[in-house]
Formats: sequence, structure tokens, C-alpha cells
Amino acid sequence: MRKIQALIVFFIFAALASSCGGIYEQESGGNPLSDADGDSKIIRAAKDAYVFGFPLVYGEIMKTFMTNPLPGSSNKPVNVFSHASAPADDKFKNFPYPDRDMIYSFVWIDVSKEPLLFEIPFSQQINSSFVIFNAWSDLIASSRADFADVKRVFRFAVSGPGWAGTLPEGFKEIRSHTSSAFFVYGVKVSSSSGFYETLNKHRQSFKTSLLSSYGKIYIVQKMKYSYNDSLSKEPPLKQMQALPVSEFFNMLNSLMLSNPPFERDADTLDNTLDIGVAPGMRFDPEMFSDAVMNEIKYLPEQFFISDNIVKDGGQVWNKLPEFKNGSGYYARAKAAFKNISASIDPQALRFIAVSDAENAELDAQANKYLLRFSKNNFPKAGVSWTAAVYDADGFLIKNPANKYSLGYLNNLKKNKDGSVDIFIQKTSPGKSNESNWLAANGVFKIVLKISPSPSATPFDETKLPEIMKRK
Repeated sequence: MRKIQALIVFFIFAALASSCGGIYEQESGGNPLSDADGDSKIIRAAKDAYVFGFPLVYGEIMKTFMTNPLPGSSNKPVNVFSHASAPADDKFKNFPYPDRDMIYSFVWIDVSKEPLLFEIPFSQQINSSFVIFNAWSDLIASSRADFADVKRVFRFAVSGPGWAGTLPEGFKEIRSHTSSAFFVYGVKVSSSSGFYETLNKHRQSFKTSLLSSYGKIYIVQKMKYSYNDSLSKEPPLKQMQALPVSEFFNMLNSLMLSNPPFERDADTLDNTLDIGVAPGMRFDPEMFSDAVMNEIKYLPEQFFISDNIVKDGGQVWNKLPEFKNGSGYYARAKAAFKNISASIDPQALRFIAVSDAENAELDAQANKYLLRFSKNNFPKAGVSWTAAVYDADGFLIKNPANKYSLGYLNNLKKNKDGSVDIFIQKTSPGKSNESNWLAANGVFKIVLKISPSPSATPFDETKLPEIMKRK
């Protein structure tokens, strides 16, 4: 009955839509397919459905992974704070390209039945911010935009679709169009004395409570902390890459019942309806020819291959995609797995390099590299910056020194001319240069993050450091 109701709503909703070209072709630069070719229309609709649904399915896989208390992890059940004790390292697999100058706290939110209330003290001793995404990875609230005047305690409640009621006095409602949401809190790492002690004391007073439990002693059942060994231990990104396209579409159809699409999505869903992708429907691979299925089964592989960043206009460095509502399905899908961190520190500049000055792939197994800042464009005092090395999937690289980035917290050795070299290679560059060494192994990427400061000289992003091979 629930599926029938969902489909009735959907058909009324879709009837208002008009046909449009494929989002995959429009936004990713792919070649349009002939409308006259039936198989081509099906393949195009499948591509559109994959890009459209990627954030919802990927988010569900992330939630399952991050709320399963893996041994040695800080994972907690839904609606409970999970606090990292330090910046991300090689064990961090929640999402690619975590910032190295941030310490994270997370809450995966389930408001399918009632709102979840948050109480977070404001602190002038730490530099922090938070964001909340709905299940489609749309930004629905941020401390910078929605709570700029708070000086004591952030009090807000995330409510789900269809909820109507009264919140306790002093709580601001954050309406989520979806039953699932994701809260991310980031604290900028500081070299000040007692930073970690201050941070830990501050986070001890963070509270979440379901509305029905507010004002009572809220105890999370111990059974919810039990580790589920049947769930995949693979990082969410790896799980997503391996998920068969038929399972993806049926997972999407199921998730859309409790996390409904928006009115703006009518055109896209009108196109995907014919292949069995809509709230409550079933995608049946038996309905399609072998030729069609042989094409669409490679959609995950094609999507992630298209993620490879290449030189653009002769530039070694490219900007990482930003989280911006309304930027299009393709951009939304890319940002959903590639740059979650950007939403926490939106003023920061983030650049990624996958090749050296000769346009050759970065490979520490075959070469040694220098990342050279000129004297005039080395970040000035007061500028928060990091250079970090990630593997081909965007995860930090395990190394014997447990050093994953260099930047504003490090005392880097300068050359006689005032330039600064960062050595990126598999083995030590020698005792005298180890302060400036980042270990890498195999194919890797470099991410440079720079957070401008109003009191510091602006960083000239047209003069980014050179990446060169060394003997």
C-alpha cells in the first residue's frame, strides 16, 4: 500500500514535467544520444538516474559504515555524537580528502519519527563551525549562515518530512525534507598550549536528544553499540564503486520513499520512470536487452573514471569541487564524495594536483618530487595552510613517520633564497631534510588547502607551487 501511495503521488508529480536532455550529457560533457534509438534512450536514462541518485545511495552507505562501531573507531549509532580525537590519518575512511587542519565530530540523524534536538555550547577559545546536510547532500543549515548571532549555546532541532508539533522554548527548527540527515562539526587545529584539553572539555557538553526524551535522562541502549560483523568493513567509497548497478537503482527506489525527491527533480524522474527508477518502484534487469545491460553495468566504473582530474589550460593545479546547492546533479554527485570538508571551511581555497610540471602522473614508486614554494608566494604568517598527500582514492597514506601533511603548524626549513621545498617521496630525503618530508607510495595526489586571513597578505592563487621531479 505504501508503494502504491508513493507511486500515485509520483505520477501526479511527474505529469507536470516536460521532457529534457540527459543530465549526464549536459553537465559532464558526454555525447548526447539519439532519441530515435530506443536502447540509447534507456542507456541515457540510466546514466541520468545514476548521477541523480548517487548522493542518496552513497550517503546511506556512509551512514551504515559510520554508525557501525568498528573496533578502534569512534563510530556511534544514529542520533549520537561521534568525536574524533585527532585530525584524520590513514585509518580515516569515512570519505575522501579529509582536511588535515580539522578535527571532526559527526552525527548521522534519523528523524523519521520525531525531531532530534541539539545543544552545543559556543566557545571563543576554539575556531569551529558546523553544517547539516539532508540525504541528497543539500546544505540545509550552517553555523556561519544560520546562527551567526549565537554567543552562548546553539540550540536547534532537526525535523523530518511531515512532522508537525511544538519544540521546547529556545530551539530553532531546521526542517529536513528527508528522514536522514548528516551533521558535521569541525574544529581548526591550533598550536596553542592546552588546545586538546580545551577541545575535549568543550565537546563533553555536546548533547543530542529525541524530542520525546528531552528533559529526561537520555540513555543510548548498549545493544546499539554492538559491532555488526556482517556489515562491510570496506570504506564507503570502495563499496560504492563495487555496488552492482541493479542493486544501486533498487536501493535508490527504496530510499526515495523516506527521503523523497524535490519538485525540481520532476523532469529527471519523468525520464527515469520508464526504466523503473522512481520512489517505490523496482528496477528489473530482465526487462532490458543484453546489449543495454552490458552498457549500464559499467556506469559506476565510468562515473569514477570521469573523476580523474587532468590538466586544464596548462594548469597543474585544479580546484576541488565545492558544495553548492543548485549547482547541478553532476556537480552535486562529485562533491558528495569528493569534498565534504569544503562545507566546513568554505572560505578556504583547495587545489589538487595529479601530475607534475611535465604533465606526468605523480608516482612515488617511480620518482621523487619537490613541491617548491617561491619566496614571494610562501603563505605568510597568520595564514592557515596545509599540503597533504593522498592515494589514488583520496585517502591519506600510511607511513612510518605518521606524518600526513605539512603546513602552518610545522617549522619548515627554508632555502637560502627564501623558497621552501617539500620533499615527496617513498624514502627519507636525508636527516637534514626530514622536517620537510611527506612520504608517498605509488600513484598519489597532492591537495593544497589555504584558509585566507583578513589580517594577512592575500595568497596569490595564480602562483601556486611548482611540482618537479628530483634525482
